[in-house]
Amino acid sequence: MQRRALLASLLATPALAQTFPARTIRVVVPFAAGGAADSAARAIFPRVSERLGQPVVVENRTGASGSLGGYEVARAAPDGHTLLLDASSHLVNPHVMRALPFDYTTAFAPISQLVTFPQVLAVKSDLPAQSVGEFIALARSRPGTLSVGTQGNATAGHLGLVQFARAAGIEVTHAPYRGGADAARDLAAGALDAVFITMLSARPIVDSGRARFLAVANANRTTLRPLVPTFAEAGLPGVAISE
Repeated sequence: MQRRALLASLLATPALAQTFPARTIRVVVPFAAGGAADSAARAIFPRVSERLGQPVVVENRTGASGSLGGYEVARAAPDGHTLLLDASSHLVNPHVMRALPFDYTTAFAPISQLVTFPQVLAVKSDLPAQSVGEFIALARSRPGTLSVGTQGNATAGHLGLVQFARAAGIEVTHAPYRGGADAARDLAAGALDAVFITMLSARPIVDSGRARFLAVANANRTTLRPLVPTFAEAGLPGVAISE
C-alpha cells in the first residue's frame, strides 16, 4: 500500500499544496462495502486524513461494473477533493460498455496505484472438488450448472473466470455481483458453488470454514496463503489476473 506515493502525488504541485485540501475529501469506491477496494480505502485514507489535516470520507457507489461510481466522480468539480478508487474496470469499461455518460480517458487524472489484489477460485465447503483438476472434472460432468460468482461484469474476477473456463474447456454459469464481499456471502450461504474474486474478499469465509481456496490467479503463490497453488501449477499457465 503506497501511502507515501499517494500523499506525494496529491501535494506535488506547489500552488496546489498551498490551497489543498480546503475541505473534506470524498473518496468514491465503485464497489460494495467489505470488498477489496473498500477495505483498501478504509485502511489507507485515515492516514491520508491525518497527514492532510482534513476529513476524508469513503463512499460506496456501486453498480454498472463500477461506472456509476466513476460517473459520480467524473461530474464532480475537478479540484482534487473528489477521488475515485477504481480497479480494472477503469480500463475495461470503455471497451465493453456502450453509451457511457463520461469518457474514462479524459475525465480523470491518475494519482497513484495503491494496491494489487490477486484473484482466487474458492468453492463452498461441501462442493466435491478438492483441487482445480477435480473442479474441472465436476464442471465437465455438469455442463453449465455450476454457478460462479464474481465482483461484477467486466471486472478482474469476471475476466479471470473467462480465462479459466476457456483454458479448462468448461462451461459454468456466471453470477455477477456488486462486489466481491456480496459474492462471498452468497457462497458462504450455499447459494453459489464457487467464486472468482479477490483473496481479500474470500478470506473471511475460508477462515470460517464455509469455503476453501482452490487456486490463485497469480504468477507465484501469495505469502498470505502460501499453501494455495497457482493455476499454472494446476496445469493452466494462462490463467493469471489481479485487480
